[in-house]
Amino acid sequence: MGTLTRLLFGRSLKDALNKTRTVRVHGVKFTIKKIDPVAHLTGSKVMLQHYDEYKGKREAAKQMHSDADLMKATREHYKDVFLTCVQWPKLCRKPEDATQDVIPVDHLLTEWSLAVELYMSIIEFTYGKKKIQRFSTSLARSS
Repeated sequence: MGTLTRLLFGRSLKDALNKTRTVRVHGVKFTIKKIDPVAHLTGSKVMLQHYDEYKGKREAAKQMHSDADLMKATREHYKDVFLTCVQWPKLCRKPEDATQDVIPVDHLLTEWSLAVELYMSIIEFTYGKKKIQRFSTSLARSS
């Protein structure tokens, strides 16, 4: 009966809003959901600022201090995205809250290539692969 209802009336709002996807990153399965675009804006400003810092010319000492701050902000942004969007395996913010079934989010950041690929999987699922490719192409042309 559910299939007939879906064919006649489309899918329900609840199904559309709670859609998840299983992705495999470095051989590990993750179940992810879409990120809230409004919540993502603050973190994406950090990412764009990081990109802009490399375009400009700055003195070495100021650049090193700025890079450390930007990297810290980037790591915090990644943590927030992972805690919001990764449905499985379960993640927690504090290491002391970890159990056998719950992993501290900091552990994901020890393998940076895994973290970046997982982040990109979440962004591609949220916005679509074509939009991400257009955005990255426009960034390449502007530099």
